[in-house]
Amino acid sequence: MRTFEKMKPNTRKTKLKTEGFTVKSTMKNSVVVGPPAAGAFKERPAGPTSFRKFYERGDFPIALEHDTKGNRIAWKVDMDGRTQGFPAEHCPKHDTASTGLTSSHSASWCHVFPSCLYNTSPTDLQPLKSLIILFSTLSACEKVKVEIEKLDYHHYLPLFFDGLCETSHPYEFFARQGIHDMLEHGGTKILPVIPQLIIPIKNALNTRNKQVICSTLKVLQHLVLSGEMVGEALVPYYRQILPILNMFKNMNKNSGDGIDYSQQKRENIGDLIQETLEVFERYGGEDAFINIKYMVPTYESCLLN
Repeated sequence: MRTFEKMKPNTRKTKLKTEGFTVKSTMKNSVVVGPPAAGAFKERPAGPTSFRKFYERGDFPIALEHDTKGNRIAWKVDMDGRTQGFPAEHCPKHDTASTGLTSSHSASWCHVFPSCLYNTSPTDLQPLKSLIILFSTLSACEKVKVEIEKLDYHHYLPLFFDGLCETSHPYEFFARQGIHDMLEHGGTKILPVIPQLIIPIKNALNTRNKQVICSTLKVLQHLVLSGEMVGEALVPYYRQILPILNMFKNMNKNSGDGIDYSQQKRENIGDLIQETLEVFERYGGEDAFINIKYMVPTYESCLLN
């Protein structure tokens, strides 16, 4: 005859995971789970940028040029005038009827010949007519080099800053290199465009992407050093720029006794933020430090000490 052993009671108590400040959290077999991560340092990818749309549409007078030193941007403009690389004042209107030229040749005329020839009599322009027609019949891929100083900075510079959020090739390279090229040759044209650059800079920093933040910090340093009064013009916009810098300020790599090669490449985000804040203070005028201190309380002055 089969005998059945008495079933042993289950001594293992299953723990009930629950959130804090609830009725279940007061039970004996419950374990209170900690609060979820706020995600303050979580990457937030940006949506489609205007820079990508304009680049894919072919509206930028740029091309990729390869040489022994690496890749760089070749600034170019369509000879048929479809790329609006120049501001309106550099393309004065002329009477096409008096010169015997059609309207399709007018754009090529504006970009190829100087304005001093517009007042020339029609008889003197006849030898040039065939040359102008030759220029206008060239394909759109044939281009001439553009002087960066003649570009419309109010139109192009904010678009290139909008491309700081890009992380894929070739958008990333064209956006960053294009910004540095325009800042290097901008001069007095940069200061009036500062208000249009704040939102693209803020959007790039808000991605929380370390690569994007490092590139944006390098651009900010170049922007401050690109012209006079630019550093002071950025002071009213510290409330839009500095909150993200305050979050990542202490994010340094602890390599112990090892060698951190990112210092040579300037990819250590903590060091870059410290450098950027010091540049802001040096070139931001007498009100720069108090505004930086308000947004980044742990920052110490590099001038007062």
